[in-house]
Amino acid sequence: MTSRTPAIPAPRKSVAGMKPYLPGEQPADPAIIKLNTNENPYPPAPGVTRALHALTEARLRKYPDPVCRRLREAVGGSLGLAAESIIVTNGSDEILKMAVEAYVGPGDSVGYLWPTYSLYPVFVEEAGAKEVRLPWKEGGPSQEEVLLDAPRDLRLLYITNPNPPIGLPVDLAVTRRVAKERPETLVVVDEAYIAYGGESAVALVREGLPNVLVTRTFSKSHSLAGMRVGLGLAVPELMDVLYRVKDSYNVNVAAQEAALASWTDAEHTREVVECVCRTRAWTRERLVALGFDVPESQGNFLFARRADAAELFQRLRGKKILVRYFDTPELRGGLRITIGTDEEMRALVGALESAE
Repeated sequence: MTSRTPAIPAPRKSVAGMKPYLPGEQPADPAIIKLNTNENPYPPAPGVTRALHALTEARLRKYPDPVCRRLREAVGGSLGLAAESIIVTNGSDEILKMAVEAYVGPGDSVGYLWPTYSLYPVFVEEAGAKEVRLPWKEGGPSQEEVLLDAPRDLRLLYITNPNPPIGLPVDLAVTRRVAKERPETLVVVDEAYIAYGGESAVALVREGLPNVLVTRTFSKSHSLAGMRVGLGLAVPELMDVLYRVKDSYNVNVAAQEAALASWTDAEHTREVVECVCRTRAWTRERLVALGFDVPESQGNFLFARRADAAELFQRLRGKKILVRYFDTPELRGGLRITIGTDEEMRALVGALESAE
């Protein structure tokens, strides 16, 4: 008698055909130079380690503060916002998804520039909503022009500033105009890379625009990708809606303490960001000299195009250097390269030179 695998319950129709998001590879080999997931190459603030070592058994056996009060107060004090305008989440991915959960239903439309962060389509498909890609490319209408021409009936619009994988910023005046002209649209400004360039839309929250949600992450400029801490910033009335869909204890006690220690050491963060930006400029010069087309990114990464990019991706991998290659029509022929340490970027350039 042959056994058969039992059938599982049928998932929701919107989930049944979904393609999951594919995160960047996380190799186990410590010898690999990892330039594929836009992590920060430098250690977090020294106070982070001290804060983690100070955690007691009593703190670990109890639930964490469900609303992250101390971190919200620290962030609010720095940004000129009340704590009621801030939510702390399990990475910025959580707040980006919560916005969809709170405001988007089946059949609603969600828009975003394309190409951009490829997790947005997953949120949209899961909700049974309709994605509205706003295509743009260098040499055509600018990102700002495309956003201003976006449909007026969008339920939610993601504006990613700076926008990966190219790294171009979105002008603040355009974001303000888009939000004011579309009062029924929730405008979510994803500022994962804002420390490295661009003008923040937190000013729009301070101005009281009721339909603007700004998101941040501690993964990039704060070197805490492993801790998974994000922020949402909005007027208190909008924040009240988002809290209704928040998990009860979404940010663990260690992550809260690490994020607080990092946030209060603004000088360390500033120094690290300056180091990355200097290395970004040096790397771009070297890549251009090697025949790559490299826009002036405002993120902690570069997007370098050359006809043999797919082949170079494999050659670099053979030399234990990981970068990201997107085999899509819009991005084919390009490598997204995270900015690492000076030593790592010299190794990358050397490997590319040897491939000539």
